[in-house]
Amino acid sequence: MRLVDFGRKMRSYRKKHKLTQEKLAEKLSVQTKHISLLENGHRNPSPELQKKFEDMMIADELESELSSPNRPLTEEELIVQLRLFHKLSRLNSSQREKILDIIYKMLDVMEN
Repeated sequence: MRLVDFGRKMRSYRKKHKLTQEKLAEKLSVQTKHISLLENGHRNPSPELQKKFEDMMIADELESELSSPNRPLTEEELIVQLRLFHKLSRLNSSQREKILDIIYKMLDVMEN
């Protein structure tokens, strides 16, 4: 992922979740200035920080899915989602993006 793309993704995530740079920095255990440099494309994220950020995004996505008021998940659905989260967390960011893109496309087809 290019620097600018990572920075845009980080800023978009932060704004969507109504986080300040300070709060995001705290969640990721980095300094606020580092978040600013990342968001503006002036610094590369370390592989560890990139994985931590992507894991946080996946966890938030799953949490919002799990707390959806539509209907409660069955035990089997919950296990499948947790297994998926575990497997996704072991992939690199490029692999994870490709898999999630496929999943979202499948979900869109199923909803229509």
